Amino acid sequence: LAIRDLSALRHHEQDHRDFAAAVQELNLLVTEAEGDVRGYHITTDEQFREDYLRSKQRADDALAVLGEHPTGGSDDSVSELVRLTHRRFELLDEALDLRDEQGMDAVAEFIRGEPSTLTNQVRILADAVIEESAARADTEARSADRRAAFAGGAVLAASVAAFGLLLWIALLNRRRARQARDAEAALRHRFGAFAQAMPSASFSVFADYTIVDWNAAATNAFGVDPAAAIGADLRYLIPGDPGVRIVAALDEARSTGAAVDLELVVRPEGGPQVDLEGVAFPILGAEGPMMGAVLRDLTALHEVQRAEEATRGIMRLVVETSVEAIITVNRRGRILLFNPAAERYLRIPATEAVGRDLLEFIAGGDRAAVREALAGVRRGGTASSEAPQLRIRARAFDGSEFPAEANVASLGDAGEATAAVTLRDLSDQERWERSLTEARLQAEAANLAKSQFLSRMSHELRTPMNVILGYSQLLELDEQATQEQKDSVGHIHKAGRHLLALIDEVLDLSRVEGGELSLSLEPVLLAELANESVAMIRPLAAANQVRFETDSDSCQYMVMADKQRIKQVLINLLSNAIKYNVPQGSVDLSCTHAGDGTVRLLVRDTGPGLSEAQQARIFQPFERLGAEFSPVPGTGLGLALCKRLVEAMSGRIGVTSEVGRGSTFWVDLPEAEDTFEPGPQSAPRAVLSPLSRGSIANVLYIEDNLSNFRVIEEVARRIGNIRLIPAMQGGLGLDLARESQPDLVLLDLDLPDMPGTEVLQALRGDPRTGSVPVVVITADASARQEERLLDAGAAAYLTKPVDLSALRATFARFLEEPA
Repeated sequence: LAIRDLSALRHHEQDHRDFAAAVQELNLLVTEAEGDVRGYHITTDEQFREDYLRSKQRADDALAVLGEHPTGGSDDSVSELVRLTHRRFELLDEALDLRDEQGMDAVAEFIRGEPSTLTNQVRILADAVIEESAARADTEARSADRRAAFAGGAVLAASVAAFGLLLWIALLNRRRARQARDAEAALRHRFGAFAQAMPSASFSVFADYTIVDWNAAATNAFGVDPAAAIGADLRYLIPGDPGVRIVAALDEARSTGAAVDLELVVRPEGGPQVDLEGVAFPILGAEGPMMGAVLRDLTALHEVQRAEEATRGIMRLVVETSVEAIITVNRRGRILLFNPAAERYLRIPATEAVGRDLLEFIAGGDRAAVREALAGVRRGGTASSEAPQLRIRARAFDGSEFPAEANVASLGDAGEATAAVTLRDLSDQERWERSLTEARLQAEAANLAKSQFLSRMSHELRTPMNVILGYSQLLELDEQATQEQKDSVGHIHKAGRHLLALIDEVLDLSRVEGGELSLSLEPVLLAELANESVAMIRPLAAANQVRFETDSDSCQYMVMADKQRIKQVLINLLSNAIKYNVPQGSVDLSCTHAGDGTVRLLVRDTGPGLSEAQQARIFQPFERLGAEFSPVPGTGLGLALCKRLVEAMSGRIGVTSEVGRGSTFWVDLPEAEDTFEPGPQSAPRAVLSPLSRGSIANVLYIEDNLSNFRVIEEVARRIGNIRLIPAMQGGLGLDLARESQPDLVLLDLDLPDMPGTEVLQALRGDPRTGSVPVVVITADASARQEERLLDAGAAAYLTKPVDLSALRATFARFLEEPA
């Protein structure tokens, strides 16, 4: 009986120790879980949520063990402790969800309610359960002692022979005591390992503040190794205010029997400041009064909080100083924030605007679009980078309206505010857009007027030139004319050609500047271009007693250029080098590779040279640098046109010169990689030779200028087999075309009764004349007009003054009969 009672005594003592340790571990886990939830509330860092879930799982395991533990406490107390702990975790889960859905303010309001009361209830009940278990264990121990004493007395009184049995009982008791000490040591070791693994600083002390336990996190927080801490007096180990506050909290926890919140700022020697937050608590069921503390390092968290506060301050400053109206609204579209720019734009103080419906400040026609944008934000949220941009009309509080650009963006989990709306006043932009549109329309009108002017000037200048050059060409072919007459005609023809060149250069320069001159870039062999240009310009060189020195071998390069236009540039440079040279001077034409993907064409002369001031003005229109007072003819447009043409072909042009030592003009053009293959050369055809035709061809000429008609009539007479039918008006020409069914129609565009374009359209649309070829002869030399009329059905396009060879070729194309 004594052995049994002593065994029960030790068993009750061990059960009580294990039960108390389980309750203490449960309290530690609940404290850890609350700290994790608090960290998530402040930072929304998912690591805190994961730590909380792990603490919750371990607490569930501890609760399961506690519910099955054979304690000396009442079942009702333990069940109530389990129920309250489960409820505490349910509230922590609700607090996490509330933080995700409504923000920090809602969580703070929630925590001030049931969770705060429940936490104290759990702690008080845990202490009560431990005390009840201790009391029950103490009662059982005293009863066992009494029973053991009674049984021992009975045995001693019965027989001294039982001494051996008592000795055996004593040895057994000693063994049980050793087992109890080993179990307690194992328990301490287990909790010591748990404390060492904790990320929070933890330590425990006796009532005299002698340190019993000191984990690694405490070493990091206070800068004291466990070897120096354990056994030392806590009051002298942590100096200053942190030590005083810790001791005060431990004293309060011991006197009240409840946990005490504790916040510290410590600065270990030689280390940075550390912010600690946790609880001090009494340790029940120990051999003597003991206290402990668990402190979590919140330095990083506080730094994040300070950074967030600084960011909030910056954002407040940005919002308040923004030139755009910034408005935040809740889910119902009610205004929560109204910055100073919004007050200026919408002419209402923020105090009066807050609480109003945002749509009150949107014009009626645009409210549906803003409402839909807000609904989209509520449905799925919209990132600021994807915020819809709306062009709306905003309405100020005084009823005035102004154009604005509105952006609607989601604010995520920013609390009550769900969307931010920014408004930017577009009044100045609309005025600028209107002025830009007006300027564009004016520019288009000016461009149209310019085109009309060029077309009209081309017509007015080329029409009389058609008569002058036409008759001069005919007179040069007159075999009965005397030499004196031929010389006079030659002067007329030369002057006419000069005037025509001036007209062409003015028109070309205007087209290049207006972007209307079309270019056909293709690979061009510079050697061939140089030989052709020199051949054309050599008579002028001979007349001016200037020698040509052409290095064709150096020009075996292919360049990308419009062959006709680059030839025009080269001839202009060569003619200038000849005209402005000295008697018995020379002109050198050569090429070189520039090394940067371009080929340079060089024209050197031995003329008087140019000063730096003259070189700066040489490519300006109508600038002849004093040559206008010399007998050398010119317009001052040649080099200006050359510059525009070269630049339009992605090239460059320039000059180097020295007074008294001549000038060198150079042109850089992009090099081409194509291989040059010379095409077949067509033999020149005789001018005004008879047509190969056995019958008379009827040609209807619709032209209101009688002089122009006479020129074409004389050409037709000299060619032969052509009967020219005149029509001075467009309507008459249409009637004659339908009646006579001509073989060819020559059509002028500037007619007194109707435009020539309408005549062409009528001829093409009539089945009786639809197959008759129509050749347009006009003074409008624009490429755009030529393209437009060829697309409209014209068979060919000739410009006035008409080149007789070109006119003869046109007649041959449409009137000659096959052999």
